[in-house]
Amino acid sequence: GDVRDDVHQASGDRLASYGPLPDDKRRAFGKLVNNVMLFGAGSEGLRREVADYAGADLGPAWTSDAWSRWWSRYPRLRALRAGIQARVTHAQAAGLALDIVAPSGNRSRFSSSEVEGRVAKGKHRGAPGREHAWRSIWSAMFRAVEGDLMDGLLARFHAGRDQHGGRLV
Repeated sequence: GDVRDDVHQASGDRLASYGPLPDDKRRAFGKLVNNVMLFGAGSEGLRREVADYAGADLGPAWTSDAWSRWWSRYPRLRALRAGIQARVTHAQAAGLALDIVAPSGNRSRFSSSEVEGRVAKGKHRGAPGREHAWRSIWSAMFRAVEGDLMDGLLARFHAGRDQHGGRLV
């Protein structure tokens, strides 16, 4: 249901049950939490981001519960995430490079230095360290999926524009 509906609104509505959250802020809050979770934050990372957004620390119990509930809501994503963590751990132990194929079919290759967390993939980011390298890899996979989704949207837009004389504003 969430993916067919507005996933950010659905997350915001569920998270509002934890405490007061105005209706007009729920979608933005849901989007923040979804992005934080998808890009690999643990419960402490979620706690920091929520505190920045809300202007108040909701505490470790709230964020730990919200983090657990979010992942239990999306078991296929949780399994995918766990699988990537396991593959990174194996590649680190063996000193190997790693290829990840996202559900979109987009393939990303990570050198053994990236898998070890000695270098970052992408510009303007510091090396994540061995224990956080899987988050960089997980995040890169989702950026690839986002790019594929955007390519598809733009292709549909241009097809419709050409047919109906529309324009991108």
